[in-house]
Amino acid sequence: MNNIVFDETLNNSCLIVLNLLVFLNIKSAVYNKRGLYTNYWVLWFFITAFSLYYRPLGGDFWYSFPEFKYRLVMYKEHMEPFYVWLKETVDFDYLLWRFIVWGSAGGFVCLLFKKLKIQPGIGSIAFLVFALLDSFYYMRNALGFGILYWGVSLFLANRSQSYLKRLILLLLVSGISYFFHRSMPLYILFSYIALFIPFNQKRLCYLVFLFPLLYLAVSSLATSLLAMDVWADDGGSYYMEQENTYSANWKGIVSLLIGYAPFIYISYYYIKNDFNSTDSESYARRTFFLIFFFLYYLSFLFTGQASKNLAMRFGDSSMYPFAIFIALYFKRYAPSKICLYFALIMAFSVLWYFLFTNVN
Repeated sequence: MNNIVFDETLNNSCLIVLNLLVFLNIKSAVYNKRGLYTNYWVLWFFITAFSLYYRPLGGDFWYSFPEFKYRLVMYKEHMEPFYVWLKETVDFDYLLWRFIVWGSAGGFVCLLFKKLKIQPGIGSIAFLVFALLDSFYYMRNALGFGILYWGVSLFLANRSQSYLKRLILLLLVSGISYFFHRSMPLYILFSYIALFIPFNQKRLCYLVFLFPLLYLAVSSLATSLLAMDVWADDGGSYYMEQENTYSANWKGIVSLLIGYAPFIYISYYYIKNDFNSTDSESYARRTFFLIFFFLYYLSFLFTGQASKNLAMRFGDSSMYPFAIFIALYFKRYAPSKICLYFALIMAFSVLWYFLFTNVN
């Protein structure tokens, strides 16, 4: 097992295969055509395999491994009971543990895509680029996210059922997601706000205008957040104690702007042209966009602050609902110039990251 975990060739092979599959499916995403993936099982297999074997330095993948290797007891201090029970049940078999956790999370990804009738070709681009490569493979709450957003998709898609049944099912499924990560109440709250509180273009604009005032208050907000049990068992103090590593030079500033560019671009055109749409899937697009928007907004608030690592946490978490939103958006509007330009800006952003930011 140790050889597999630390196999650099296997790690690089995962990245090569990922980029190849994205390239082969890009036409499917931009032009809404049949892609390489012909069914959801293939998509599940790749999500699970990538999560199992891709292991760059950092994240839960690396932080958890020594606890398995040396059978440490410290895992009980920061992991939820389910993961502790599963570790002991599989006799500290690290790869089997990851297969069960991330394989289940990938299964919920495919279930929600199927429920929302997103064909696997579009789903592959959306999830592989915006969620899997960015954070899914190392965030332990991937399983919690999968359960929560699957529950949201059930509420959105089962319109033939009574509202009460759909609501009870949503409450039940989202409640279950809590047991798979202690930070889930925050994401459940944002999901409920997106589902049940009316938001229009004006209210989103108010949030934009209020940003400077909220940015000034973010330090005290961070202190309050990190004092909560939501973060206490997940390294909350780590996020407060890390130094601000953003460099105030041209490279750091330009990299931030390029990284934000595709999301700002598509958000602007979605809010301007599609936010008030009334087609059958507009509610689903609006819901997942708002969840993404709330999390990304928080990421902006913490960027450049003394507690800037919360920006990374919220930014990573925002990619999951964004992947679902962008898949729904492409399903509805591709082919279009907006979809094409977004894909080009996103490709440039990813290229810049690997050439100039992800290189020591």
